[in-house]
Amino acid sequence: MKNKLLVTLLISLAIVSISNAQYSQIIRQRVPNQAKAKAEAAQLIAIANATNADTIFITDASTPGIIEATINGDTTTNVGRTNINRVYKLSKSQIYTQNAGLSVYNPHGTLIIVGEPGGTKPVITLTGVNGVDPGMNTVVGSIKLDNIHMQNEFTNDNGFNNNCFVGSTDLGLPQSVDVNNCLFEFIQLDTFSCDGYTNGAKFRFTNSYFRNLFNVNQWWGGRVFYCKRPIDTVWVENCTVTGGGLIFLQQSSMCKFAYYNHNTIINSNKYWQLGVYYLEGYWVNNLFINQNWVGEDFQNVATGGQDPDPGMLMGNFGMDTLWVQGGKLHAPINIQPSYLNADSTINQSLCGLDKMQALVANNILWTDTVMLKAYYHNMQIGGFGPYGTAFGGVTASSYLTWSIPQADTPSMVVNIPSIWMNPRTTTLFATYHKLAQADNHINVQVSTVTPAIADAATADQMARWNAQQWGVPGFSSSTQDILHSKYIWGDYDPTTIPGIKTEDGSGITKFTDLNESFAQSGTVINSTIDQLPIGALIWDDAKLAAYDSKAEWAKVWAFYLATGVAENKTSAVPQHYGLSQNYPNPFNPTTQISFSVPSNSNGQLVTLKVYNVLGQEVQTLFSGTKSAGSYTVPFDGSKLASGVYLYRLQAGNTSITKKMVMMK
Repeated sequence: MKNKLLVTLLISLAIVSISNAQYSQIIRQRVPNQAKAKAEAAQLIAIANATNADTIFITDASTPGIIEATINGDTTTNVGRTNINRVYKLSKSQIYTQNAGLSVYNPHGTLIIVGEPGGTKPVITLTGVNGVDPGMNTVVGSIKLDNIHMQNEFTNDNGFNNNCFVGSTDLGLPQSVDVNNCLFEFIQLDTFSCDGYTNGAKFRFTNSYFRNLFNVNQWWGGRVFYCKRPIDTVWVENCTVTGGGLIFLQQSSMCKFAYYNHNTIINSNKYWQLGVYYLEGYWVNNLFINQNWVGEDFQNVATGGQDPDPGMLMGNFGMDTLWVQGGKLHAPINIQPSYLNADSTINQSLCGLDKMQALVANNILWTDTVMLKAYYHNMQIGGFGPYGTAFGGVTASSYLTWSIPQADTPSMVVNIPSIWMNPRTTTLFATYHKLAQADNHINVQVSTVTPAIADAATADQMARWNAQQWGVPGFSSSTQDILHSKYIWGDYDPTTIPGIKTEDGSGITKFTDLNESFAQSGTVINSTIDQLPIGALIWDDAKLAAYDSKAEWAKVWAFYLATGVAENKTSAVPQHYGLSQNYPNPFNPTTQISFSVPSNSNGQLVTLKVYNVLGQEVQTLFSGTKSAGSYTVPFDGSKLASGVYLYRLQAGNTSITKKMVMMK
């Protein structure tokens, strides 16, 4: 791997671009001076505590280990920090070296690391010493990152730092991950491994780029987050992911609310999303290119693979019911305890079919079949033999399995190019009115400024690299193939810092400073929701600057209502008037309120109104008669101040009131 010597010159407070020739003369080994790092950290912490400051500004990037010395020194194991939401601020246009992982115990608060604006994003390089893995960043508590560039590094072909952040909780507290305007590169397994978030996790990723996520040891690695626990919220907006395996992994867990809007997912060897249990979700304006291009092995599918229904292929998008069947769950599901009955079965009054709703609209799915044909043709060289399913005149088979090494016999490969929805999900959307699809572009070719895997030569290189990496007979580590396949952007070297259109720069201010761009090119497909190009807008500086997330959500919700879903009565006829807790709650600025009208309503006047805590009416959401059924109406609080509000359902002698919180 070239240019493995990064960084002793990167010690000044003002970092400038360094050429390839200069890089070759730099000593990469950055042995930390632990005494100096601890002394500097202690001084920063003492000043902050003395002045009761809620921010520690780590300005000295020249001292390796200063980040972990400062943050670890500001927390006490099993006790936590005095200031639980302290902000750690990094200097703009600086490159910091992290030689050891963070270890933070902060269950009541949030680890917050932000980059100073006005220059290139502060770079954190995870760098080993003498080939020793620096370890992972472990956080008991929530995590918030803003305007940060995190760069993983390898010590050898197998790499290290499989997980960047490992999040967990204590005392049964809910936790969250909030990432905005960040760049992550070469994170091998999980960027955020949060299976330790056991009580309703919340994930929010906005305006960020996860670059070259992959794992040389298994196809399932290369993930933005991993959490097989109950999830309250997943919000992913204006993000790009290249490479990757099971990118957003929430398998076998219920997610109360999901929102994927204006994202670009390119060259995912496995499923971009692994999870089918959603109470409510919106997947809109996303661009998917070359998804699951290695296919699914037939044996795994036949015996019960990634989809919960044995023998059913995974789709690019999937949903399953949360019904109880025969007193048992349809499948083993990790679900919030509040949705369970006393006997641990799912409470259908809270999350049955009548409560599930989803919108899948204005998405593009395109897989380059020329690339796939070349890839599978070359994967059969060297004793593969005619085993598998026919694809484009080529028998599709693969040696790829969960880990290395695998059996000498290849597995039959199916689901190439990958399907949009499997039969179960297709049937759900076709028969249930609260699940809506509109204006999707399936198997429609779309071009980007920087092409994805697009030609036979690249496919040939991928096949050779994969065959070598997975120990296919006829290939060995001595084969003259590059260490990483060519679908990785840049110079394939995690020891160099990309930026300003080069791979050996000093970082980026915005994502258009990189040498790739995944904006649509040629004939652009725009969304019928907001008239913006489908895909992530981080590749268009002007459009991103003008983007208003709050206004965008209002447009998505209005589009959903326009499909006619929210005002239709459900198949289940309520027996009593009912008023559900609004969701999301707290909210900003919009939320949804559901109510039910029983069969014996006899045309009574029904009103749904919002009041402030003084009892003053804020807005009438509905006033009129309704036939028996369940209904959902939106509430827009954008003109209101933060605080507690009441909403009341009134019908005859029935009056039901609940609280909700507006939090700006």
